[in-house]
Amino acid sequence: MKLKTFDYLIKCGFVLALIHNVLVVITILRFTTLSVAKIRDYCGYFNDFEPYILLLILFNEQFNIVLSKQKKQLYCLIIGVSIFFYLSRTNFIQFVILLLAIKGYLIVNKKSLKIILYVLSFSLIGYSLIYQYNPRRNGKAFDEFLYKIKITPYEAFKTKINEDDWKDFNDNFRSFENIKTFNQVFNGEVQPAITGNGLGATVDIGRRMWTNDGTFVRYYPVLHNAFSTVLLKSGLLGILIYCLSIYYVGEKKFKNLNNSVVNNINLLLFGSAIFLIFSSWVFMGFYLKLDNKSIIIGMLIAYREFIANKLDKRIV
Repeated sequence: MKLKTFDYLIKCGFVLALIHNVLVVITILRFTTLSVAKIRDYCGYFNDFEPYILLLILFNEQFNIVLSKQKKQLYCLIIGVSIFFYLSRTNFIQFVILLLAIKGYLIVNKKSLKIILYVLSFSLIGYSLIYQYNPRRNGKAFDEFLYKIKITPYEAFKTKINEDDWKDFNDNFRSFENIKTFNQVFNGEVQPAITGNGLGATVDIGRRMWTNDGTFVRYYPVLHNAFSTVLLKSGLLGILIYCLSIYYVGEKKFKNLNNSVVNNINLLLFGSAIFLIFSSWVFMGFYLKLDNKSIIIGMLIAYREFIANKLDKRIV
C-alpha cells in the first residue's frame, strides 16, 4: 500500500491557500484598500503550514513526491501568493530558514558559511535601505509593511519601554510583556523562578488592553513569547524541558539508513528546530492554539519513523 502522507499535506496546503486568497480578494474589494493592517485583520496574520508545503512542492523529487509540471506550477503560484498576502515577517524568515536547511546550508562547512554570509549580507543591505527610507508607521500599504520590517530587530528585545509614549509602547509590546513577566517571576521568591506559578498563572500588564479577539484584557494567561509563557507557568525547569523538546525535534535520526527521503526529512526537521527558537521568541512556538506547524512537524516525525521501520524490516 502506497502511503500518501505528502500528497494529503500538499492538498491541505493548497485548499488553505485557495481559501486565504479568496478572503484577500473579498477584503480588498469590500474595503477598496491594500492596507496591511486591514488585510491581516480580516484574512489572518500568519500560516506556518504553507511555507512547509511550498518547500515540499519545490523539492518534490527529493521527497519522492510525484507532481506534473502543470500541478507544480499551479500549487506554487496559489500557495506562494497566499504566503505573500499573510504579510508575515515570521513566515518569510521561516521560509528562508527551511530553504537553507533543505539545501544543507545549515550544516556547518565552508560552503554553508559562505552562503549564510551572503544571506546575512543581503539582509543587512536590505534592512539598511529600508531604515534609510524611513517608512511611516501609518503610511500607505507599502510603508506599513516596511515599517514592520524596520522595527523587527528590536521590538521583541528592548529592555526599557516608555509606557507613556504610545508609539514606543505599541511598537514594542512584545518586549513590554517580557519585562513584566520577568519582574513577576523573579520577584525575590525562589519557588516561582524554579517551577513557575502553575498553568493558571497570568501576567498583570497594568492596564486593560484591546485584543484581536475584540475584548479588553489586563491579566494575560499567554504572551507573544513562548519562553516567557513557559517561564511564568513552569519556571526555569519548564524552560529546560521546552528547550529539550526543540532539540529533539532537530535531532538527526536514522541518518545511517542511506535513504534520501529520511535524510531530507531530517534536514527539514533540523530547520524546524532552528525556526522554533525564533518563533518561540516572537510567538508561542508549539503552544499557540491557532497554530498548525505542530501538526506538520508531528507528521514529518511519524513519517520518518514509518519509513525507517519499514527499511529495518526489509534489512532483517
